[in-house]
Amino acid sequence: REFARLNLTYTVMSKRLLLQMVQEKRVAGWDEMLSADPPKDAIMQNWHAQKLGVKAAEAGYDVIMSPNRETYLDYDQGLKDDPHTYPEFGKWVYLPWWRVLAFDPMKGVDPKFRKRVLGGEACNWTNCTPTEEELLWKMWPRECAFAEAVWTAGKPDRATFPARLAPHVAKMRADGVAVAPFVE
Repeated sequence: REFARLNLTYTVMSKRLLLQMVQEKRVAGWDEMLSADPPKDAIMQNWHAQKLGVKAAEAGYDVIMSPNRETYLDYDQGLKDDPHTYPEFGKWVYLPWWRVLAFDPMKGVDPKFRKRVLGGEACNWTNCTPTEEELLWKMWPRECAFAEAVWTAGKPDRATFPARLAPHVAKMRADGVAVAPFVE
């Protein structure tokens, strides 16, 4: 009898948990989904101009801000002798660390809609970064700039950032991590 009761309890609890998990799932999609009238609980991943993310937040959608020209780490860094560039993308596609540091996921968002911005994301598409060495090269130090941009209250200080970053870069290089040069 005890086993039957435990089995029934387990089954009921499992079904309740599964039902809860299914009910809490939400659709997430790129900012193009705004033109398709998505459900109001959808999460919109902004990758075009940030103004589309602002528009989505104002329309009542939760948003993850990742505008490509400010957060796509697979873009060239604008280094003079960068071994990992993609001329086929065109000259406009370069993203130096200081532009990543200036990224503000709340830029242009009215304070009454800020709760709709879930945060930011820095993307590094591996179709553009085919090796681990290249992935790391494109990631560092810009990922540090991104972290500071989204986790710092207020605007990060560009003038003091290189000095704060120097010990981290030295440690990564000592550990054999491919870190791009840190240039203005």
